[in-house]
Amino acid sequence: MKFMVAGLGNPGRRYEKTRHNAGFLFIDTLADRYGIEMRRKVFDAVTIGEGVDSGGSRIVLVKPETYMNLSGKVMPKLFRNHGVDCEHFLVIVDNMDLPLGALRLKKGGSSAGHNGLKSIFSYVGQSFYRLYVGVGRPETSGRDTVSHVLAPLTSDEERVLLTSAQSAASSLTFLFNGHYDKACYEINSLRAPGSGPA
Repeated sequence: MKFMVAGLGNPGRRYEKTRHNAGFLFIDTLADRYGIEMRRKVFDAVTIGEGVDSGGSRIVLVKPETYMNLSGKVMPKLFRNHGVDCEHFLVIVDNMDLPLGALRLKKGGSSAGHNGLKSIFSYVGQSFYRLYVGVGRPETSGRDTVSHVLAPLTSDEERVLLTSAQSAASSLTFLFNGHYDKACYEINSLRAPGSGPA
């Protein structure tokens, strides 16, 4: 089995450690966990790596370098080149409706207004898996959402997201090896780091 995982974000140092780049951070965590080297392919406008997860499935890790609003542009070619479809495709994306570090795994559904997901819908449909990474809403009254998601993370916020990414990496192997229900249970029952006891 081969599974493609795309983490959404914006390229360049300006966006490197922002909430909107949570998808990139999660891809880097998966790459570290499985010893996958990420290499830039300029023509395809992606950074990509391929390896084997702990369950024996091949995984292709992708960071689109087309900017968030055009994330879907490279997907049809990647699907063809790697022989995958929406049944074996996971998108990791930031979500303001979840507290910082909270995770939700699901399949299908709307874009909830996320431009990266809208772009992917337009190229490959919407029946793929999504891992939503909570980045919270602005704490300051009147702060617009764009400024919030593009603002740099504090060191504490970055640690929270890294902890979530490491937890997700431990559970996503169930999804990669055909056990979606188990992956959902493992991931969706996790509490956001620092949220306290249940």
